Formats: sequence, C-alpha cells, structure tokens
Amino acid sequence: MKSYLQGSPILKLSLPEDLVIGHNNANMGFIVLDDCNFDATVDTTEFDMSRTLKIRPPQGEFIVMNYRITSEFIPPFRVNPFIEQVDAYSLKIIVTIKANYVKQIKASYCIIKFPVPRKTSHVYNKL
Repeated sequence: MKSYLQGSPILKLSLPEDLVIGHNNANMGFIVLDDCNFDATVDTTEFDMSRTLKIRPPQGEFIVMNYRITSEFIPPFRVNPFIEQVDAYSLKIIVTIKANYVKQIKASYCIIKFPVPRKTSHVYNKL
C-alpha cells in the first residue's frame, strides 16, 4: 500500500465474504489464505464479524499483509503482456486480458491502468 495522507487517518478495507484465513477445513467455494500475517498498523478485531480491516497507515509504502494460498485458486482474469522494442526510442506493448469465468457472468466497471514514464510522447489505445 502507498499512503500519502497527512496525519493518522483510519482506513477501512473490506474483504470478500468468501475469504477465510487459516481454516484448512473450509467449505468449497471459499478462498483460504494460509500463513497470513498483518502489519502492526492493521487492526483485525472486526474481521471475523464484518470482513473489515482497520488500517492506520504510515506515510509512504508498506506491506499490509503477507499470505500464502495452498488450495487451488483461479484468478478472475489472466493478463498476458507482450513487449517489443521497435527502435531506440519506442516500444510496442500489447496487453491481452482474458476472463477465466463462464460467458453468463459479466464484469462491470473494470479499469485497467497502465502507467508510463512522464516523458512518454504518444500512447495509442487500440481496443
């Protein structure tokens, strides 16, 4: 997480209902995080009831949590980048995104951000 907030505001982070931490006997359909640990700035007292973490972030960049997944997990999207150097001053970057779920399910409000250096002169978006 990167935080540039002044003072010590409390941030709330809500995680999905199907997320289980450290229970290897969880039912099918749950995402099980093993070996999960949180930064000292994270308050987990409300997590079991409301799936909410309270974070009092320090300024700058820090790691909120570390975890390991031992069960099978299929991410909702697969991202495949292809980068080719055209000449000394230009790159050709192609990013394909494929959904890993059935056609009956639709994704809404998906935002793809692709940061480029400040001195970039042109970006062509071909959808």
